[in-house]
Amino acid sequence: MFLLCSLILAFHSTFQPYKERRANAVEALYLITLCVLTFLQVLKKLNVNATLTEMANIIRTVLLILTSLYALSLIALKAVRFFKQRSKCQKKCPPISRRGYGSMEDTDSDRPHDTGPVPEISSSVISSVTIVQ
Repeated sequence: MFLLCSLILAFHSTFQPYKERRANAVEALYLITLCVLTFLQVLKKLNVNATLTEMANIIRTVLLILTSLYALSLIALKAVRFFKQRSKCQKKCPPISRRGYGSMEDTDSDRPHDTGPVPEISSSVISSVTIVQ
């Protein structure tokens, strides 16, 4: 597992897949953290020294807490920005209908939609229609 994490880190560091420099740096830090966690897990499995195992447990706990706090703070920041921008738009922007139709208040309902006369059906046309069975 450690070898796989190291290969992914090397691949990521070489090709830098994201456009933003900050995103590449954060991703590299996450991958380094993952490599350290897998290395500490290997040390725990080897059970070399009791104090070393305890130290590895503390380091793993701190790394997991730090990465979790960073991820949660990033989610909270994105949510605050989203709702702040949405509330600004509701104050400034007119409401947009889903289908692109205007509201009923903006519609001129007094004007007829047909411009031509409505043809009337005479009783002779109705009586000339026969039902064939």
